[in-house]
Amino acid sequence: LYEIVVGNVNSGKHVMIQAAIHGREYMTPLLVMKQLETALEQYDTGSYGGVPYSSLFQQAAVHFLPMVNPDGVSISQFGLQGINSPQLRQTIEDAYAKDLEEGRTALSLERYLTYWKANGRGVDLNSNFDAGWENLNDLGHPSYAGYKGESAASEPESRALVNLAGKYSWSLILNYHSMGEVIYWDYEGNKVSAESKELADLVSGITGYRQISSSGGGGYKDWVQIRETPIPSITVEVGSVSCPMPLSEWSRVWPQNETVWAAVLSWAATH
Repeated sequence: LYEIVVGNVNSGKHVMIQAAIHGREYMTPLLVMKQLETALEQYDTGSYGGVPYSSLFQQAAVHFLPMVNPDGVSISQFGLQGINSPQLRQTIEDAYAKDLEEGRTALSLERYLTYWKANGRGVDLNSNFDAGWENLNDLGHPSYAGYKGESAASEPESRALVNLAGKYSWSLILNYHSMGEVIYWDYEGNKVSAESKELADLVSGITGYRQISSSGGGGYKDWVQIRETPIPSITVEVGSVSCPMPLSEWSRVWPQNETVWAAVLSWAATH
C-alpha cells in the first residue's frame, strides 16, 4: 500500500487522502494520483486562497494513499487473473458459489467479479473497522460485497490504516469513494462533529455535492471519529453513475475535485 507524503512531516499537522478501499471504485485512485501530480507540479508556482502551495506545505503535510485495496481493484479490473495466489483465487470462487446459492447474484463469474468491492479475502474493508462492527449484519462468508470479516480490523489493509491513524498528529482524513456525489460527515458518537461538518461545508462548496449523515458503521471515517483521539473526517462519493465507472465520467469527476486537496491542506494549516 503506497503512502506518498508531500510537505513538512515535522509540522505537527497531517492530512490523509485515501482512496479505493472498495475494489470496483477505481476511479478514485485516478483522482488522488492526479491531485498528487498537481501538488508536485505546482509546488513552487501554485496557490490556494492567495497562499502559495510552498507555504502551505511548510505548515502541514499531505499523505496521499491512492489505492488501499489493490487486490480488490485487480479483481474488479482483471478477474481471477488479477490475483496470483491460488488460495485467494479459491476463496473468490467459493464466494461466488455461495453468493449464487444464496441468490445474491445471478451473474456469470466474469461479470460478478467486475462488481467486486471486497479485498482478496472477500472482506468489505469499509465494514471492517471497530465502529459498531458487532452490530453489522453478519453475512457469514466471504463475498464480493457486504462481508464484515471475522473480527474488527481482521484484514491486513484495515490494520495498516489503523496503524497509520496512530502514527501522526492528523488534522483530518478525507476518504474518497464512489458513487453518488454526496458527502458523509457524521456518525453516532462522533467526537469531532463540528470540525467534520466544517470540512463537509468546505468540500461541498467546491464540489457542489450534497451532505448526508452516515448510519452504517464499520467504516474508517466512523472509527476515526469515535476513537480515543478522534480525527475530523469526511467521506466524499464521486461520480454520477454506478461502479465500475466508465472513464468518460472522469471529465465530470476531475473538475469537481481538482482543488479539494489544496482546500483541505489550507484548512489543516489554519486549524
